[in-house]
Amino acid sequence: MIKLTDSVLFGGTREPFRVSDWLMTVPTGRLVADPVTLSFVIGGESAVESAAGSLRAMAGHVLAIPTGMWCAAFPVGFCRAVSLYLRPSYVASQLEWLPVRHPLVGLLQTSSDRAHVGVLDIGAESMRVLAPKLIRFAATRRSRLQQLAALADLFDAVQQLGTASDRRARSAPLRPEVLRAMGAVEADLQHEWTLRDLARASSLSESQLTRLFVRDLGVPPGSWVWQRRLENMAELLGTRAMSVSEAAVLSGWRNPSAASRAFQRRFRVSPRVFAKRVRRTGKRSLSEGESSGMPFERDPECGLGPSPGGLRRAADVDCRSCGAL
Repeated sequence: MIKLTDSVLFGGTREPFRVSDWLMTVPTGRLVADPVTLSFVIGGESAVESAAGSLRAMAGHVLAIPTGMWCAAFPVGFCRAVSLYLRPSYVASQLEWLPVRHPLVGLLQTSSDRAHVGVLDIGAESMRVLAPKLIRFAATRRSRLQQLAALADLFDAVQQLGTASDRRARSAPLRPEVLRAMGAVEADLQHEWTLRDLARASSLSESQLTRLFVRDLGVPPGSWVWQRRLENMAELLGTRAMSVSEAAVLSGWRNPSAASRAFQRRFRVSPRVFAKRVRRTGKRSLSEGESSGMPFERDPECGLGPSPGGLRRAADVDCRSCGAL
C-alpha cells in the first residue's frame, strides 16, 4: 500500500492544498492519503476499488475520497484526472462560505463521514469546458495567495456548471462565439484549423476570439486545439488497435513525428509506449504489492516524492507543434 502522508504531499509546509495532473495507464495499487482527495476525471475511464466498494469513474465525474480511505484505480485503456489534496481543516473552512446549493458542498460533506467515496456527475461536455482551467491550475506555479484565488475561481466555474440538487450538467458558461468555434473543431478535428478559420466560424475578429478563449477557457485557441488533438490521439491509442501515425492523422496532425514529440512533452511518455502499456493493461491486473512494471520515480517538478507505477504527472501545455495553429 502506498501512503500519501501530509509530509509527502506538503513537504512540511502549511499549504492548505496541493494539486496534480495525473495520467494513469496501468492499475495503481492501493493508495491512501491523509488529506481529502477531490479528483476531476477529465479523460478516459477507470474502475475504482476502495474500502467502501467499487464504482466506475468516467470523464465528467468528480470523486471525493475521504481522508485515510484506501483507493485503487484500474484504468480502462487510460484515465486522466486532476486531483486536489485538501487538508480536512481547509475543507471544513470552505464548507462554511460555499453556498448550500453549490455542487461541491454535498460532495465534500460526504467525505467527512469517511464511509464512502462521493461521486458528482457534471457531464462529459461540462468537464470538457472545465478541463483547460483544471490543467492550467495544475501546471502553473503561483504564490499561495494566487493559488487560493485560482481555487476560488475553479469553485465558481463548477457552480456555474451544475447544482447540488439535481447533479445534472447545465449549459456551459461560455460565450456563444466560443462554443461555435469549439463545435467547429469537434465536428472536423482533421481540418487544418487556423485562427482565421475559427474567427470566421465564430463571427468574430481573431483578436476578439483569442480574448474570449483566454477569458472563458484560460488558454488561446491554438493551445485549446493542441490539447484536443493530443487528447483525441490518446483516446484513439487507448481504445482502438491502430498505429501512432494513424491516430495522429485522425486527430488532425499533418506531421506524425511532430505529433509524437508533442505527445511526449504533454504526457511524458511516447505514444508508442503509451499504446503498449494500455493494451497490456487489458491482459493483466495487479494485486496489492505487485509491481506495475514501471519503477517508482521522483518527479522533480511535482515535489510529491515517489510516484506510483502507472501514475505520471502531465507536462505543461505547449502549443508550438499544433498543426496549422
